[in-house]
Amino acid sequence: MAGKCKWCSGDMEVFLPYARLSLCRSHFRNYVVRRVKRTIERYGMINSGERVLVALSGGKDSLVLLHILSTLRDSDDPKFSLKCEVEAVTLDLGIKGYSERCIAVARAHCEKLGVPHHTIKAAELAGFTMDDVASRRGRPTCSVCGVVKRYVLNKVGVEMGFDRLATGHNLDDEAAVLLSNYLSANVELLSRQSPVLPAREGMISRIKPLFEVSERETAMYAQFQGLAPVDGKCPYAIAPSTLKFKMVLNMLEEEVPTMKISMVRGFLEKVKPLLKKGETGPLRRCVACGYPSSSEVCSFCRLKKIYGPM
Repeated sequence: MAGKCKWCSGDMEVFLPYARLSLCRSHFRNYVVRRVKRTIERYGMINSGERVLVALSGGKDSLVLLHILSTLRDSDDPKFSLKCEVEAVTLDLGIKGYSERCIAVARAHCEKLGVPHHTIKAAELAGFTMDDVASRRGRPTCSVCGVVKRYVLNKVGVEMGFDRLATGHNLDDEAAVLLSNYLSANVELLSRQSPVLPAREGMISRIKPLFEVSERETAMYAQFQGLAPVDGKCPYAIAPSTLKFKMVLNMLEEEVPTMKISMVRGFLEKVKPLLKKGETGPLRRCVACGYPSSSEVCSFCRLKKIYGPM
C-alpha cells in the first residue's frame, strides 16, 4: 500500500492499524523503542542504576529485547534513555546441535552490542540434559525444560546480584495466556499474571518489557535491524496450546485492531485488583536446595531425582 511516513516524507514501510500510523523504517524503529520505554515506565519495571539480566535464548523476541534495552542504555536522548546496566545469559540445555547454535547466535549479538554475555550449563545444576529427558519416557520434554529454565535463571539472577530478570514475552503471548486462563477459570494463574513479578526472598523480580509490543512488530523490528535469530526451532518443540488462542485473537484483531492491548490493559486495571482469592501466599523453602517453593520439595529437585544420575 503506497503512502508516506506520518513523521517524515519517507515512503511508508509499516502500517499499524491499532494506532492508525504509517511509518518509514527508521520511525518504526523509534516508535517501538519508545513504546518499550513507556511500558517500562508505566509498570515500574526498571529503576535508574539497576542491573538487568536478559534471558537470551537466541530467538527473535529475546534478540529484539536485548537490542532495545541496549539502545535505551546507550542513548543520551531523554526520550530514549534508560540508565541501567544490561547483561545477558543463555542456558545450554544440552540439546545436541541446537544448543550450540543458540549460544553462538546469542554471543555474536552480545559482542556486537557491547553487552556482557554469560553461558550457563543447566546440566551442571540439574544433573541431566534435555537430550537425557527426551530419551526416556516420562513428562514431555518441554514441560521439564520450562521448570529447569525458571529455576536456573532465577538462581543465576539472584546469585549474580541482578535486580531484574527480563524475558521476551510479547503482547500476543500475554493475550493468549490470558484468554486461556479466562476460559479455564484458573483464578490462581490469573492472579499471578503480570508484566512485573516483584522480588521475594530468594526470587529475583521478573519483567516483560515487550508486554505491549505485538509479535508482528517484533518480527518487523528484527528484520529491519538485521537481527538473525537461531536457524530452525528446537527439535523437541511441540505446538503450544496457546497457539490456537493466538489464531483466534488474530482473527478478532482484524475486526477490532485495538483488541489485544485493550484486553491485557483492561485485565490489569479492572480484573486483577479483584482477584484476591488466588493470590500466592508466603513461600516455604525447598528442603533439598533451599530455594523458594510452594511445596516441601520444589519441582526442580523432584526432576533431578527422576532424570539425574542414578
